[in-house]
Amino acid sequence: MSVHPPQDEEGRRWTTKEQNAMWVLKQQLGGDCWVQPVHRLDRATSGVVVYALNRESTRWLSDLMKGRNVHKEYFAFVRGYTNTVGVIDKPLDGAEAVSL
Repeated sequence: MSVHPPQDEEGRRWTTKEQNAMWVLKQQLGGDCWVQPVHRLDRATSGVVVYALNRESTRWLSDLMKGRNVHKEYFAFVRGYTNTVGVIDKPLDGAEAVSL
């Protein structure tokens, strides 16, 4: 499910409003409220999304994210086997990353 309604280059939505999490959350909260995603994962990635429920919280949480004042841990559950055990410490696109 998309975080918010995705649009093409011309601003047209290419999913229905019922297919995005922001609309679903608004409906769960009564339909007429402020809901803004503050942090989301890439489109093809699933996981936790942080939403703010007012403008002040949006600014505060956004500033925390931009200032890297939030500790995030991502866990991947995989299927299969590997012959190696250890730590993978390889930056991704310039960002530090450590995998155990």
